[in-house]
Amino acid sequence: MYIEFLISTMNRKDFSFIHEMFKNVQAEDFAVLVINQCTNIALEEVKDCDFRNTRVISVLDKGLSKSRNLALKNAMGEICVLTDDDVVYETNVIKSITKGFEKEIDVLTFQASYVNGKPFKKYSEVGFYHNFRSIMKISSIECAFRLDFLRKTGVKFDELFGLGTNFQACEENIFFLDLLNQKARMLYEPLKLVVHPYEETGGVLNEKGVYTRGAVFYRMFGLSGLIIAWLFVLKKKEVIKKEKISLFYSFRLIWKGFWDYSKIEKK
Repeated sequence: MYIEFLISTMNRKDFSFIHEMFKNVQAEDFAVLVINQCTNIALEEVKDCDFRNTRVISVLDKGLSKSRNLALKNAMGEICVLTDDDVVYETNVIKSITKGFEKEIDVLTFQASYVNGKPFKKYSEVGFYHNFRSIMKISSIECAFRLDFLRKTGVKFDELFGLGTNFQACEENIFFLDLLNQKARMLYEPLKLVVHPYEETGGVLNEKGVYTRGAVFYRMFGLSGLIIAWLFVLKKKEVIKKEKISLFYSFRLIWKGFWDYSKIEKK
């Protein structure tokens, strides 16, 4: 079973960071594909990569979803792992992912932690198959998938969402929903496989974040997503209040995001 890590990064002149990402990994039978979006440097400034079994594609482009999709288009691994350029993998990552895909599944999700040992979020202590509710809690660095399933179904990231776009978040939630709608068998296992470098800061929902959620709920659930959007604001009102955003203004923001995306969808 051949595993390939798909890394999204920006403006890298060299790729020494890859050594840090896999410093704990004992296995050598895996590959790496780096998508290096260059917005502040010329392609001529990018040096060759010396990490084993690594391919680099440098492009003059931006947008996280575009980066993910370019990686999916050029991936070669039987099993692919979505990842960023600032994480570190645990020693057992290759063995654990390989074992996970011995089951009849299309997607495997797992746990991440902070450098201080705290879990990245609250995780179940037992494995389960994902449903429409649980996919809302998956982060992109917590998943691996069978590449042939994505190629067969045509599922990819929605390039209207994610960093570098007008709707700057939740591209992974949409991606996982689209997988589930294509009958993907998505299994969570309580495996700690990746470490995120930053300390926990707590949830933040600024104006752009609330606005983006409105668009996300329309994209995911259509007109019925408006009810979910209102409920989301009520549920997150204390978090939103930390950004000095009133409840009334929160409703206006999420409605605007919902309405703006609805106009795009109708075109």
